[in-house]
Amino acid sequence: MKYGLVYFDGTDNIGDDIQSYAVMQFLPHIDYLIDREQLNEFVGDTKEPTAVVLNGWFLHKKFNWPPSKDIYPLCTSLHFSVNDYMGIGYDFLDGIGGEYLKNYGPVGCRDSSTLDILQKKGIPAFLSGCATLTLPERDRKRQQDYICLVDVPENVSEKVLSDMDGTGIRIEQPTHTVDYIHEPLSWQERMEKVESLLDLYQNAKCVVTKRLHCALPCLALRTPVLLLLDQEKDDVTRYSHFVDLLNVSSTEEFLNGEADFDLLHPPANKENYLSERNRLQESISAFVRHTENHQIRDNFRTWQQTDDNLIYLWRINLLTGAALYASCQVDRLLREKNRIEAETFERVQKIAGEYHRDTNILRQYLDEQRAENERLDSVVAEKDSEEVRLNDVISQKDQEIARINLVIQEKNEEIVRINGVITELNDIIAEYNQAASKQENTISSQKNTITSQKNTITSQKNTISDQSNTITSLNDTILTLNGMITCLNDSVTDLKKQLKAREEEIALWQLFHKEMEGYLRREEESSMTWLLFHSKAFKESGFRHKLGLLKRALFRKRDKEKLYLDDITGRIPWNME
Repeated sequence: MKYGLVYFDGTDNIGDDIQSYAVMQFLPHIDYLIDREQLNEFVGDTKEPTAVVLNGWFLHKKFNWPPSKDIYPLCTSLHFSVNDYMGIGYDFLDGIGGEYLKNYGPVGCRDSSTLDILQKKGIPAFLSGCATLTLPERDRKRQQDYICLVDVPENVSEKVLSDMDGTGIRIEQPTHTVDYIHEPLSWQERMEKVESLLDLYQNAKCVVTKRLHCALPCLALRTPVLLLLDQEKDDVTRYSHFVDLLNVSSTEEFLNGEADFDLLHPPANKENYLSERNRLQESISAFVRHTENHQIRDNFRTWQQTDDNLIYLWRINLLTGAALYASCQVDRLLREKNRIEAETFERVQKIAGEYHRDTNILRQYLDEQRAENERLDSVVAEKDSEEVRLNDVISQKDQEIARINLVIQEKNEEIVRINGVITELNDIIAEYNQAASKQENTISSQKNTITSQKNTITSQKNTISDQSNTITSLNDTILTLNGMITCLNDSVTDLKKQLKAREEEIALWQLFHKEMEGYLRREEESSMTWLLFHSKAFKESGFRHKLGLLKRALFRKRDKEKLYLDDITGRIPWNME
C-alpha cells in the first residue's frame, strides 16, 4: 500500500505544516507529498490506491474538489471555510462534491462550525477534533526559565516584558508566519523547523498565543497555554468547540489583568481534550492497520465507478458559477471603476479649472514679481553705485582723518615744546619773584628796626618828660637825637620808594608773562621760533641777552609784534639783571 501526506505547498502559516506533521507520525512510510490545493490532479505511480488522511483547512481552489480517484481517504479533522478565491463558498459541497464526502463518510469535523455545515448539506459527520491533539510529548531539554509569546499584539508583549522584568524569566517570541514562496525549503527542512518549534513549546514555562495551531499542540504537549481570542476581530468559526478545551481570554482582559492565568504560576491545561485525542489516535491507527493489510472498504470501489464525465461536468458547472460570480464581480468592479473614473474625471475637470485659474493668478503674480525684481535690481544697482560713492567718500574722509591726526600729533608735540618754554619762563619769573621776596623781607626788617627805634624814642621822650629837671642839661642830646630821627625818617622814605618801585617791576613782569603766554598760544604753528630756547647759547645768556635773542627770533619780520615787544621791554627795569 502506498501512503500520501497532504500538505499546503504555498502556505504562509507553519500551522499547516504542524497539522501534516501530526498525521505523519501514524504513517508507516510516505510515498507521496500531495498538495492540498491540487488533490484532483494526483496520479499514483502504480495502479494500487494511495491511502491518505484528509485533514486540515479546505479549500482555496474549490474547483479542484473532489480529490483524485487514486486517493483512498480517511476524512477526519477537516475544516471547510466559506472563503476562497472564486466566490464558490460552500457550493462545492453540493452535487458531486457532497456525494464524495457522503461516499467516504461519516466525515470527522475539526470544529463544530464545520459539523453544522455538513449536517445542513445532508452529509454524515461527527466532531473529531484536530489532528494536532495527537502529538506526543517530547523530551524536555531545557529548564522552564522562559515564556513564549507567539504572534501576540505588541501591547501584550510590552506588558509581559514589563511584568517579567527582574524575575529572571526571559521572553521568547517565535512566529508562525513563513514565506516559502520567496524562501523555499525542502520538506525535510520544513519538518525540522516544525520540530524545533515544538521543542521550544515543550520546554516553555507557559505559552501565550493568538494562533490556534500553537494552542492545540501545547495542549498535546501539556505545556500551559493561554489563547487570546477577540470575538469582534478573529474568525471565531475556526475556534468553535476549542474554547471549551483551552484557557481563553480576550486581549483586553489580559491587558487589564482580568485573565485567570498567572504567568509565573500558570494553571495546568484542561484535560477534556483527551477523549478526542484518544478517538483520533484510534481512528487514524485503525485506518493505517487496515490499509497495511489491504483492507479497503467498498466505498472506494463505489467511487471508482463514478462517471468521470459527471465529475468534469460538475466542475464545469462549478467553474461556470464561479465564472458568473467572477463576471458579476468584474461587472460590479467595472461599474465601480466607471463610477470612480467619472467622479475622478469630474474632480480632474474641477482641479483642471482650478489649476487654470491658479495658473493665471500665478502667471500674473509672476509678472508682478518679475517687474518688482527688475525694479529691485535697479534699486540695488543704484544702491551699489551709492555704496561705491560712499566708499570713496569714506576713503577720502579716512585719509583726511589720518592727515588731521598727523597734524594733531605735530600740534601736540609743538604744545609739549611750548609748554617746556613756558615752564622755563615760569622758572625765570619764579627766580624774579624770589628776588623780590628777598627785597620785601629786607624792607620789612628795616621797618621793624625803625619801629623799634620809634619805641625807643618814645621811651626816651617819656623819660625826658619824667625828668623835666634834666631837660636843660639834655637839650643838646635831644637836638642830636632829633637830627638822627630826621635822618632815619629820610631813610624810611627812601626804602618806601624802593619798595614801590620793586612792586611796579613785579607787576610788569607778571603782565609780560601773561601776554607772552597769550602770544605763544596764538603762535603755536611757528615752532621754529622756539628752537632758540633749546640752544646752548640761549640757556647760558643773561636775562637781558635772552630777551634780545627772543626778540630777534620772534619778530624780525613782524614790525607790529616788534613794536609791541619794545613797548613791553621798554617798561622793564633791565638793571635788575
